Amino acid sequence: MYRQEKEGVAAARNTCLKYIKGEYVAWIDSDDWVDRDYLEKLVKTQKETNADIVCIGNKTYMNNQIYLGSHQNKYATYPKCEIPKKDAIGDVFFGMLSLISLWGCLIRKLLYRGFIFSEDNSYDDQGNKFKLYLQANKIIGIPEVAYTYRVREKSITQSNTKLMKFLEEQTTNLEKLIYYVEIANYETSYFYHRYLDWLNKKLAEETVKNDIECQNYLKKRLGLLEIRMDSNC
Repeated sequence: MYRQEKEGVAAARNTCLKYIKGEYVAWIDSDDWVDRDYLEKLVKTQKETNADIVCIGNKTYMNNQIYLGSHQNKYATYPKCEIPKKDAIGDVFFGMLSLISLWGCLIRKLLYRGFIFSEDNSYDDQGNKFKLYLQANKIIGIPEVAYTYRVREKSITQSNTKLMKFLEEQTTNLEKLIYYVEIANYETSYFYHRYLDWLNKKLAEETVKNDIECQNYLKKRLGLLEIRMDSNC
């Protein structure tokens, strides 16, 4: 058993990675819960498919109610439930497949070689998991639900963080993704346009329309992205 002072989720995960000895990693956040056969399903599917990453559907528990999305049904639309790497990485922008969280999946430990979680960002899932997908050869989605994510009123994602800080952290993570796909020379045009869509969607949101500072910030990111796209065409 290893313990450390409260330094944030990312720091705790980095500590875990130092001592992990098994072949696979499955994160379960302390205030969430899983079905009894959660790990059994993940391991069984991995053995059957030899996947590097196996994901399963999740529910959200909030205000004493459980909410079930439709993302898990989309896994079955892929042949043999094998999710293309591009789709898995691209889910970071709009989350239609609910694949960006570190919990809710089984990941081959080898993918974590040289991996360090960013400890200066509240949205460490968004800013890190795509790096694992980028290295994976096979990604499988189980079209079932077995993980329950608890949203607390005072949790990081539900806190009264200023909109500007939220946008800064989001754009930092997404531009980190752009940098990685450029280095890997992997589908750069596709991800440029996904980020372009994300920025335009944010600019159209009412909360942003009513905040000049946020508008100007996003317009600046948009301009820089367009320059980047032109220079890499």
